[in-house]
Amino acid sequence: MKLGSIKLRRVRGGVSIRATGDMGERLAASLADMTSHALEKRRLRLTFVDEGQDVLTWDLADGGRITSCKPYQADIFVGGQVHGIPTPGEQPMFSFPRSKDRRRCAWTVETVELLP
Repeated sequence: MKLGSIKLRRVRGGVSIRATGDMGERLAASLADMTSHALEKRRLRLTFVDEGQDVLTWDLADGGRITSCKPYQADIFVGGQVHGIPTPGEQPMFSFPRSKDRRRCAWTVETVELLP
């Protein structure tokens, strides 16, 4: 068993959590479980910061599955999987359809909306 620590820090819009060692691994696993549970039966829209790229929004459903990609490149991203719920200012982790390799998205999330 490795020693670990948890540190909380107040940041604009919430709290930052930093965990190390075994505590970090346990916290990450718990958050991953809670995140996937929170996404079940929910639809989200991620809007990316517009830096001239072809992709501005992803609609998510079914536990983070990408169901829509606008305005372009739907054939590349639809069916992919977003891992976790990204927050504004983050670059989400995702995997392409037919791949289990996780990648960090090159674009930064501007807003996360809950869809009806």
